[in-house]
Amino acid sequence: MTRENQKKKDWLSRAKRIDEEIKTLTEEKARLFDSATKTTAGYSEGGVQATVNPHKFEKYAEYSALLDERLAKLYQTKTEVMAAISTLKDTVQRNILIQRYIVGASWEEIENSTDYSRKQIDRKHGEALTKLDYSIMTQRDTK
Repeated sequence: MTRENQKKKDWLSRAKRIDEEIKTLTEEKARLFDSATKTTAGYSEGGVQATVNPHKFEKYAEYSALLDERLAKLYQTKTEVMAAISTLKDTVQRNILIQRYIVGASWEEIENSTDYSRKQIDRKHGEALTKLDYSIMTQRDTK
């Protein structure tokens, strides 16, 4: 693999690596929301009273905004990678790169979902990397 193709592969791989972080942050947001909106029931002379701690919700809103900011950056990365892949004219090459870098499929999974052997997939993957315009990728990184 050429040095330029390795750079392209590394750039594309960013999208594959962020899925776990997106999942973790999304789960964290849901957990914190549940905690912030949790009500506490208490008994008094007037009957049962439910209380919500307003400070908890304020802290949740502040932290949630930070999580949203990070999630937006992660989704932007996936969008940039998808935009670069979408410039390929060959649908087979696009499909291989989407499966590998957007979906995160293994080479074996890609082989099982296509009519191509691993050797053919490797060749088409290399051709796709060669056809990708690295200057588009570096422009997106500087925005």
